[in-house]
Amino acid sequence: MHVGFFLLVLMLLKPNAATESVAKAAPSVTSSDRLEELSEKVREIHQRHLMDVIESLEETLDSMDQLEQERIEQLREAYPEAVDSASDDIETAHAKAIAAQQRAMSDLEGAMNAAESGDRDSAIEARTRAIEEQASAEDAISQMAAAMSIAGRSMGMLDEVAQLQIDASQALAESQAKEREAASVQAEIDRHANRRKHHEQTMQRIEMDMAKIKDHRETRSRELESASKAVEDAEQKHQEEVAAVAEAERASKDADRARSDAQRDIAEAQHAVREARNKKDQATISEANERLGEARKRDKESSREQQQARQNVQKQRQRVNQAQHAINQAKHKVATAEHHLKTLATQLARIEGQRQSAEKNLEAEDAEFAPQRRQIEEARAAATELMATAKSAQQKALSRMETIDLQAATNEGMPQGPSTPQEAFERARELEQLIAKKFKEFRSADLALVQSLEPSEARKLVSVPLPERPKFDVEALDRSARTQESMRRQLETLGTAERQAENMAEFAHALLARAKGLEQEGLQITLAERRESAAQERSQSAEDDGGAVSDMTSLMAKRSNRQKGPDSDGEPGGTTDSTPSESFTVVEEKAVSAPPPPRDFASAIPARRFAAEGGAPSKGWTFVDSWYLIGPFDNTNRANIHKQFPPESMVDLDAEYRTRASVNPVQWRFYQSTSPKIEPRHLQGEYVIYYAWTQLHFDEPTDVWIAVGSDDRSDLWINDVRVWSSSDVLKAWKIDEGLRRVRFQSGYNKVLYRIENGNGPWAFSMCLNLDSQTRVER
Repeated sequence: MHVGFFLLVLMLLKPNAATESVAKAAPSVTSSDRLEELSEKVREIHQRHLMDVIESLEETLDSMDQLEQERIEQLREAYPEAVDSASDDIETAHAKAIAAQQRAMSDLEGAMNAAESGDRDSAIEARTRAIEEQASAEDAISQMAAAMSIAGRSMGMLDEVAQLQIDASQALAESQAKEREAASVQAEIDRHANRRKHHEQTMQRIEMDMAKIKDHRETRSRELESASKAVEDAEQKHQEEVAAVAEAERASKDADRARSDAQRDIAEAQHAVREARNKKDQATISEANERLGEARKRDKESSREQQQARQNVQKQRQRVNQAQHAINQAKHKVATAEHHLKTLATQLARIEGQRQSAEKNLEAEDAEFAPQRRQIEEARAAATELMATAKSAQQKALSRMETIDLQAATNEGMPQGPSTPQEAFERARELEQLIAKKFKEFRSADLALVQSLEPSEARKLVSVPLPERPKFDVEALDRSARTQESMRRQLETLGTAERQAENMAEFAHALLARAKGLEQEGLQITLAERRESAAQERSQSAEDDGGAVSDMTSLMAKRSNRQKGPDSDGEPGGTTDSTPSESFTVVEEKAVSAPPPPRDFASAIPARRFAAEGGAPSKGWTFVDSWYLIGPFDNTNRANIHKQFPPESMVDLDAEYRTRASVNPVQWRFYQSTSPKIEPRHLQGEYVIYYAWTQLHFDEPTDVWIAVGSDDRSDLWINDVRVWSSSDVLKAWKIDEGLRRVRFQSGYNKVLYRIENGNGPWAFSMCLNLDSQTRVER
């Protein structure tokens, strides 16, 4: 019926040709009143579905409450002295919590005042002190909760205080992260400033070089101008000298002709003298001699003039040569000047390119600084706002703590049933929170019993935060829709609420299944046997106790048999064989030798499925290449080195969690590597915790040697059995840091890796040596 109703709604909302044609003829296809009526029907249907989810959550809560009460009762029996001192412990922890909260408030106010005045160093110191006091307050609240749980008193108000304290701590941690972000960006700007200074110095040097080149260019330009003028003058002079040579040559020719005429006159005069002598006419002889003398005189004069003219021609030709030489010299100077100018132009172009490049670098630096400065302003503004949020939450936590009723014996009754979709959704959220809190109490009590820890210490080690879910307008769940658009938004909002409620139920059921798995183990063996098994696990898995090489197969076989009991619901995400009563052969540690360490990376191949015959590697080393990663989780000052974060309670690949080590919620991300060393460069943080999860499939139960390595500290669980725990020393990655012989069940096997990172990058690896695999007999 629900499906048909929704189809009707969608048909009414979906535009098509028919509805468009009707819309032209009518003012409205679906009236507002009709839409409001449909809206009411839709809300009723979704509310019924939400109520079904609430019923499932309430059943889960009842089951979880029963498991919690049974475990708390066991804790009371195991720690009678804690029951006797519970009242005093509550009051002592209460006083400690209030004192720590008051100091945190004082430091918070000091940090805010220092930040407002610009004294960032003092603000950082005060904020750090406030964070330390908040941690002390959380520890005191944890001790108080443990004592109240053992005393059987209500923790309703304390749960609220604890959540407010967590909110305050989270906000302040995020504020500190924002301040670190601003400081990191500021450090980057400072480094950039040094580079900018270098660029500026480069610009200054370039400009000085350019000024020198321009001076040289001016000098060479003047030289070129002078040389060009000299060429013009020399060519003018050459032309004048050439003309003078022509004139001298004409004069020389005239002199040659005059000489020839003179010599002819001499010859004629001599002939006349001879004729006169032959005639012996004295007068004629005298006259002829006189003409001869004059002719000789003219010859002598013309000879002198001829010689002079020839000398003039020679001199003028020399002057022409000199003028040509001057031209050549001037042209050489021009060519030299032009060459120098060309060289200077090339140098100037090159340096101009350097100048433009340096200028671009400066512009790029300035462009890069601008968003970084905005990022600093935004980060510091966010840090200030988060400090105000932390102060508000801290003040509320302090006020609630000061007015808490330490003598409340029972929890308050459940509120009456919800009457609207909004109330139903909020009730589902409330039930999820209650179930998570009861699981934490159960898990803390179980950890205290099995690990022989003080209840307050065990409680510190367990963290079960609720997954972060997308926010939406919860109030819109109860609004009526009177338009098609508002109807679509209502359907979307109701669908979101329904999906989130279903996720809450799945999360709660997974916690219950986890608790039942631990409860089943407690029913099969005694507490003493569980403690012995836990101690054996710690001893054999720990590098400090079990050493670099250890055989875990016997312990894993015992655990597997207990988990496969006939009444067990199984672990979430785990795999079991179809034969509950199967027994495994125990491989004696003395009969097994460790394989050679996997140093040959080239021969290692990736694999996650291992078949009995064909289709998968059967020899040599393989490495696990595919993982889901989540983090970072806070480990400031390595304070949470052994704290159990959410993945150790339950792996939900769809979950998101708030963590003090990250401003944004963290979630699982798939990561695949091409080499044995897994190095997630996109996840980097100092003094934090990361988790990696995967599954390996074996066709048959198989014992295999594995090699593990990490940077820095790590723990490894296979099918909820800790098989490796490195020493607490921060160290570099080594592929064969630890060798463990482990047992894989038939089917899928859960693998959870926890990696602590100190400084710098982090890494981990897990390799399997198939040469050493031993098929387990049934």
